[in-house]
Amino acid sequence: MSLQMTRYKTAAKDGEDEFIERKSRFIGYLSHVESEEEAREFIDMIRALHPEANHHVWCYVFKGGAVVRSSDDGEPSGTAGRPVAEVILREELTDVVCVVVRYFGGILLGAGGLIRAYATGARIAVEAAGVAEMVPMEVFRVSVPYHFHGKVTSRLTRDGYKPEEPVFAENVSFVLTVLPEEKAALQTLIADLTAGEANFQDCGTKFMPAKA
Repeated sequence: MSLQMTRYKTAAKDGEDEFIERKSRFIGYLSHVESEEEAREFIDMIRALHPEANHHVWCYVFKGGAVVRSSDDGEPSGTAGRPVAEVILREELTDVVCVVVRYFGGILLGAGGLIRAYATGARIAVEAAGVAEMVPMEVFRVSVPYHFHGKVTSRLTRDGYKPEEPVFAENVSFVLTVLPEEKAALQTLIADLTAGEANFQDCGTKFMPAKA
């Protein structure tokens, strides 16, 4: 995901659900993925999980909908991959892959029936996975003298921050991940708590789920 985006929605976790439509069994899967390579690996995994299925219809979306790939996998053109993609795009999800597996039950559904069935397979997969809103967070490492460590971490924990990845060397250092608008004030607080002896090292930006 491009860090130029201020926030985006993706799958909160892997989702799976199924239903029967006129004796055909449809199983929908949804997963968050970081690249097209990961998406293709997920599709291959589902194919291997259901080798006897008649169709493995799939779609993946990246870059906020700028990259959309889908496959009807043998179903009539436009009746399978596109309905799955439309569900994903309507939900405004990105960095996801969806696969809807079909075991044919012997009764033809027609174009309209297939479109509804594959859209339903994608929708129930989205519902099973849940949606996470991702926001950009600033990451930086803090280094403080040992005698300030307890005071600083206690205050940070009390204020709802989580010091992580501690390193005990000449000084004590740890990583903080915060909203961009909180970074300057938090660094000022730490500097005040350590009489200006704290050092800060920027570690970049990453997306994380927004807090409820």
